[in-house]
Amino acid sequence: MVELLRKLKYKIHLSTRLKSSKEFDENRINIRKLKNKHLGQDCFIIGNGPSLKNVDLNIFNDYYTFATNKIYLIFDKIEWRPTYYIAYDHLVVKQGVSDIDKITTSSFIGTTKSVKKFFYKEVYPKLSKRENRYIFHVNDTISFGGFDISEEMGLGTVTNAALQIAYYMGFKRVFLVGVDHNYTYKGTQTIPELMIGNDPNHFLPSYFKDEIWLPPDKKQTEAALTLTKYYYEASNRSIKNATENSKLEIFHKISLDEAFNECLKKNTPNLDINFTGEIIR
Repeated sequence: MVELLRKLKYKIHLSTRLKSSKEFDENRINIRKLKNKHLGQDCFIIGNGPSLKNVDLNIFNDYYTFATNKIYLIFDKIEWRPTYYIAYDHLVVKQGVSDIDKITTSSFIGTTKSVKKFFYKEVYPKLSKRENRYIFHVNDTISFGGFDISEEMGLGTVTNAALQIAYYMGFKRVFLVGVDHNYTYKGTQTIPELMIGNDPNHFLPSYFKDEIWLPPDKKQTEAALTLTKYYYEASNRSIKNATENSKLEIFHKISLDEAFNECLKKNTPNLDINFTGEIIR
């Protein structure tokens, strides 16, 4: 009964944010179609760090990939497109809503509790309604939402959101690329500041050049990722970091070549017939 009331409360809360309860129901139904869609398969999650400059993204064409935030800035230079696109940093979404709306691949656009009113007033109306575009919500706690992403997901960077979505979709092994976890900033973490001149923290100097950006809270990020790692390992899954010179020490590190040797390509059947994706310990 308590669980039922919690879900009902969430549904009432969320349906007031979407234009109608019909839109909410359609969004939730579409998201739930993704449950275990890729059960037992592998994927790459591609970040936006400077190390990405040394990676030929076209080599990912044969693999399932998640890419995030302003990855679209490189689309005019390469043929590769991610299988899934994710963004929920409100500054990224605000600055790039017109570019984000042009992305036709399956996409997840999210918002946090602190900016949800802004999102539904200023951003949501500018996004075309597509069956493969999903709206998700991130709460303000360190929690794990990979069991049902149609409800709220735990906070952290967009990489943690991607990991929770990948979990929900049933991916067994995830490999991180371009997740440098190393930032240069002048002010205070989590306080928006103006990036004066070139951006040293991302794969293009123009990424946040002369724009407002939000330096991430690294301790909070690491705490959230540690929790996500626990649930992956508890359900016989793994996350490995194949980012060159990454400062993220939570996950086992391997080279990109090793990641390609391990990662199964698209449409490879689940080779572990005993893998269910459920918690085993």
